[in-house]
Amino acid sequence: MLARLIAAVLLVGGLYLGILEAQRGDFLAEGSDAPAFALERYAGGAVSLEGLKGKVVMLDFWATWCAPCMKEMPSLVRLAREYEGRGIAFVAANRDDPEEARAVVDDYVRGRLPDVGPFVAFADDATAVSYRVRSLPTLYFLGRDGKVLFADSGVASEATLRRWIERALESR
Repeated sequence: MLARLIAAVLLVGGLYLGILEAQRGDFLAEGSDAPAFALERYAGGAVSLEGLKGKVVMLDFWATWCAPCMKEMPSLVRLAREYEGRGIAFVAANRDDPEEARAVVDDYVRGRLPDVGPFVAFADDATAVSYRVRSLPTLYFLGRDGKVLFADSGVASEATLRRWIERALESR
């Protein structure tokens, strides 16, 4: 009986680790060219990868209905403001339904997190597909040269986000 239990635990653990490894393989390869994007900003105007050249880009795919996104967003905004002067550009690429995105983002900005407004842009399906977004939140760090530094999905603590930002800023 104990041997079966141990075998079952090892099998489940192996499957779990396999799923995690498969998810990591879904991101764009580190060092590859980041796909170009040009997105409409919530606050007006547009933001593009080309326009951010020379900065480290923290590109976060999120939605207002995504509880993990809502948990992480205040930290992202706080760190984006803290590191702006060191060359970080934060793009909060919203993935709400395009027909209602402007209204639900407006409710979120006005009612919950006004400081996120300047960072929000609306990511179309083509951009999400080109960045292989399969779950929310998905966060990419793009180098000053437009290359993918690294990516992750799920909620990260503020301490982890800070480490990632420092790592991204140190890369050339």
